[in-house]
Amino acid sequence: MSTILKLPLDSPRTTTIMTSNFRRRIPPRLFHRLLTSIGILAAGSAWAASDVNVQSIDGRLATGEGEFDAGPWAGPARAFSAFLSSQYFTTDPGWNALGAGSPALPAGIDPLAPQTDLSWDYLPGKIGGVAANIFYWDGQGPVAFGLPPGGLPYQISLQARTGDFISTTATPGLVPGGAVVRTNSQGGIHSHRTWALDDNDGSLETDPADGIYLAAVRLRMEGFDRSAPAFVLFATPAVSLAAVGDAVAWTHTNAESLVPDFAADFNGDLAVDGFDLAVWQSGYGLAGAVALQVAGDGTFDATVDGADFLAWQRQHGSNLETFAGAPVAPAVAIVPEPSAGPMFFGLATFLVFLARAISGPHRIAAE
Repeated sequence: MSTILKLPLDSPRTTTIMTSNFRRRIPPRLFHRLLTSIGILAAGSAWAASDVNVQSIDGRLATGEGEFDAGPWAGPARAFSAFLSSQYFTTDPGWNALGAGSPALPAGIDPLAPQTDLSWDYLPGKIGGVAANIFYWDGQGPVAFGLPPGGLPYQISLQARTGDFISTTATPGLVPGGAVVRTNSQGGIHSHRTWALDDNDGSLETDPADGIYLAAVRLRMEGFDRSAPAFVLFATPAVSLAAVGDAVAWTHTNAESLVPDFAADFNGDLAVDGFDLAVWQSGYGLAGAVALQVAGDGTFDATVDGADFLAWQRQHGSNLETFAGAPVAPAVAIVPEPSAGPMFFGLATFLVFLARAISGPHRIAAE
């Protein structure tokens, strides 16, 4: 008898996919972990993660913290954290957007386009002169991110709205993602996708090292400029809540220096070169809402003109190799660990995860 696995897709209809098909969408180890998580109950306390709330500010996608059921957009914010389950999956952070006409939409914050895909890319960062797409800290002592341990090809995956999992390893480079969700008729979003962590060692008998894993993404949508880099931090169950807070604070403090975000990188390939000059030449003379960074506006003044050419000249030759990156040393004070001790996933957390990953998410997004 074939096993049926329901996936949380953005469709008014529940979509079922045969297990054999789903197995081909993700690495066998992750497939095994997802099935195993159905039968595991862990003890401890629950963790509430903040979702990524995506809006538009002056034509550029912007990220802030938000909970669908808890009120208005709170931004800006660029670091988002979640605890992984004991099987190294989570459906947090989720994705929110306030639609047109929402009373919770602040002045100066615009809704997204209706019925349009919101997509993501994985980005390389640099810490202490080392470039990578995934960084790791063991959660002990001062925050000090480095490469994942053991020289293993660690992998972080995110489920696209098609159900496919798109992954990045620590190897530095721009990795195109997919569409994570589609907005509804008002430009609103509420959706949770499955994230997964794997050490990729080929064995089901070993687990990823305890600690916090950091990755960078950017968001894109037709008709808008790409977002500034945003950061997701995933903690294994044994990590203390205080350590997660320290890592998030460090990431917020160093956000501008972690990932290259060159104003004159008009085509978004993380290098300022002749291809960007060609974009500027094509967009020269544009003004108003169509004069975006992706059209050659490197000064963000809604015009593509000589000032943007000067911006390109100043940054010409910039790329990941020339990018200085963030320091290894902590840039924020360490918060004392709560006396209650380490926090672990509990039954409530498991049930929330199971409901989202198997029965489908609570959502307002529509095809």
